[in-house]
Parts: sequence; C-alpha cells; structure tokens
Amino acid sequence: RGFYPFARSVGASSASAAARSAMISTLLNTAAGSHRFLAFGDSWAWLGFDQFKASLAPHGINASRHAIPGTPAGYWAWAQPEALVNAVDATNADAVYLSIGGNDFLEGLPAGHHAETLFEEMMASTRLVLTRLFEQRPHVHVFHFGYELLDWSSCRVCEAFGHEELHGSASKGMCPD
Repeated sequence: RGFYPFARSVGASSASAAARSAMISTLLNTAAGSHRFLAFGDSWAWLGFDQFKASLAPHGINASRHAIPGTPAGYWAWAQPEALVNAVDATNADAVYLSIGGNDFLEGLPAGHHAETLFEEMMASTRLVLTRLFEQRPHVHVFHFGYELLDWSSCRVCEAFGHEELHGSASKGMCPD
C-alpha cells in the first residue's frame, strides 16, 4: 500500500514533467500486472484528464476518471462515502490520483469561515476517505494532489497542512520517507 503526497504541482492539468514521471515510475515499479490509474475527486481530477490519460498510455497505464468539479472533501467523506472504493472497483484501479481539499478553502474563506476550522474539517474528511480506501483496498497506491497555490512556508496553517499531509496520521505508515 502506498500514499505518495506531492506537495506541489501534480495536478492533472498542470503536472510538471518530473512529477508525472515520478508518478509513472512509482506505479510501474510497485504494482504488478496491468496498470490502471483512476483520477478521482474535484476539478483538478476532471480538468486536463485527456492530457493525463495520454501521458500514461505510452507506459501501458490505462486511466479513468470519477470526478465532480467544485466538490469539497466533505462531499466525498459524508455524501458519497463509498465513491472512491466503488470507483476503484469499477475501474479495477491499482492507483489513484486523488484531488480533494482545495474547494474547502476556495468556498469557505470567501464565506468568512476561519482557515484553521476549514483546514481541520478538510483534513478529517481526507483522512476518512483514505482510511476507507486503505481498509478495504490496501493494495491501491494513492498520489495526492497538493495545490500549488498554497505556499507551504508562507503561514502557520500552510506549514501545518504540508506537514500533516506528508507526515500526519492520514499517511502514517504509507509515506515512503
């Protein structure tokens, strides 16, 4: 089982060549048999999917998508709690490109919600989504998109978010470092 958070620029539409290469390499080196990649979550899993799929195809990796632009992490944790597991099963995916969490801030901050509260709710929802997946499908590798609009060292919330994503309980025992 693997959890590979890319803290910066791994979005389907904006993935750097190095990040995309690292994802492909990790998947090819860790998963046996056929390779199926599922882009799952919000608009970053939706946007640029054609390019994402095209970049995986030369490596023998099939890609599919289950995404709804604009959805916050809580949607996947509470309104559609089995959506990720069901999508993995439906596509027979052995890896997931996960994009959830950005809309929590994009919608919540302009509405006047406190960043710390949004962060805590988003992390709890993300943890729940990942825990459900890993409990039911421990063989699946997850590459979590990190929003490049967050400057990890710019503030206390971003530093905590980056640390939690890379070394927190959601990735305990799953982060390669």
